[in-house]
Amino acid sequence: MLKYISFYIIFIVTLQFISFFFGFGTNYETHKFSLMLGILGLNTVLLSTFKSQKPKKVKVKNR
Repeated sequence: MLKYISFYIIFIVTLQFISFFFGFGTNYETHKFSLMLGILGLNTVLLSTFKSQKPKKVKVKNR
């Protein structure tokens, strides 16, 4: 789920930069860009943290 959110934010930011480059301006205010970049940074940290943790194997004893 976090990957999809990250891809969506990257898509929106890229689309806005392309729009700005061609002279149409941007539709988002600065606080929205900073919020999206903050969410993207948090997602990156969370994904790297969860990938580095290996699940522990638990042995189940039969009774």
